[in-house]
Amino acid sequence: MRSQRHRPIGWATAAATILVAAAVALLVLAVYGLRAQRDQPVSQAGPGSAGTSAGPPTHGAAPAPPQSFSRPADESRPFVPASEPRLLEAPEIKLKAAVTPYTPEQVASHDGAVKPSSLWEVAWWTGGGTPGSHAGNTVYLYGHTWKEPAVFNHIKELRRGDSVFVTTRTGRLRYVVDSSFTVAKTDLSKTPAVAAGIPGRLLLLGCYRQTGREEHTTRNVVVIAHLA
Repeated sequence: MRSQRHRPIGWATAAATILVAAAVALLVLAVYGLRAQRDQPVSQAGPGSAGTSAGPPTHGAAPAPPQSFSRPADESRPFVPASEPRLLEAPEIKLKAAVTPYTPEQVASHDGAVKPSSLWEVAWWTGGGTPGSHAGNTVYLYGHTWKEPAVFNHIKELRRGDSVFVTTRTGRLRYVVDSSFTVAKTDLSKTPAVAAGIPGRLLLLGCYRQTGREEHTTRNVVVIAHLA
């Protein structure tokens, strides 16, 4: 048998083989390019923005903080340091009277009661709070009522929203009436609305005479006001 000889590959065949290999390589590169483009994150730049590069969103500079206000909203009234009261006024009932201190020792000497020295004097119980913008307790002011004209005869006529003014050694304070009520004298000190030590609160206290003609009384009238 005659042996089969290998015929040499012509240049045309070799060129065709090279072209096929190049086409396959280009097809592979194109497929990978499409995949890379599909997986690339979308640019975060908004409409009209100059930024076009892909990547995570970027944050702009924080806005400048606003300026601080020169005075707190709840301190718009003039500041009055705490000091002893000198004058009490209630324009609605035409009350204007001097205020004098009344110590716990004086209370003890009058069997646990406040007894101003005259019908026209208001007593400030020093065992309670001292009036001021930042008073730390309830301020207690006592006055007489009587069959004849007296300083607290008309405090029972004060109504919610009425103004009461207290002038101290350091300034003038305005209070607004919240409520008024009567209570038995024997229950006064244990009544929560009276005994509570509340900053910025004022109490006016006197004997309660329903008709204004009673000789003896068994109840107190209490007016509660807050610092305005």
